[in-house]
Amino acid sequence: MAKRALEGLRDGLAATADALMRAVSALARFAGRILGALHALYVRVIAPLLGRVKALIERVYRIVDRVLRPVLLAIRRLQEEIRRMYDAYFRPIVLVIERLRRALYILRLLRVKFAEDLDRKLVELQRRIMEPLYIALERIGYLDRWINVILDSRLLIQEPVWMRSVIDYGDQSDTPRKAGGLMSWTASKAVGPRV
Repeated sequence: MAKRALEGLRDGLAATADALMRAVSALARFAGRILGALHALYVRVIAPLLGRVKALIERVYRIVDRVLRPVLLAIRRLQEEIRRMYDAYFRPIVLVIERLRRALYILRLLRVKFAEDLDRKLVELQRRIMEPLYIALERIGYLDRWINVILDSRLLIQEPVWMRSVIDYGDQSDTPRKAGGLMSWTASKAVGPRV
């Protein structure tokens, strides 16, 4: 009887061990299939997509290096040259005009007629001297600000500009935006509709 009980216990343990082995084997096959699917997904989808994104990033940076960086550096050199020209030629004239206006101020307080007329003419002269510089710096600054929208202080593309470029142009070859590619769909939900 004890022998039969031991044999029954042994058979039960063997059946349990067999069931556990079958379960572990099934889990291992399932995990293998999942890993195989993940590998196939990486090889067929993710790696080519990453390659395209890398190529797009390199292309954009080549354009920035070839076009925008030299333009930005030229703008900054031009701004410095205008400031040097102002300091060397125009500032001494403006300082003389300001000193004359301070001296005329006393005469204007005494209501001397020619002092007011002369002061008005000096103000007009100062405006005519400074206006071309202001216009030049304003126009150059306008262009500089637009480039600063695109590039950051390290002369790298600003993240919002880069992301919008990837969203708008990165998936044109296979899944155009109008066809509702995944990248354009998710981007339009995150950024808003294309204008």
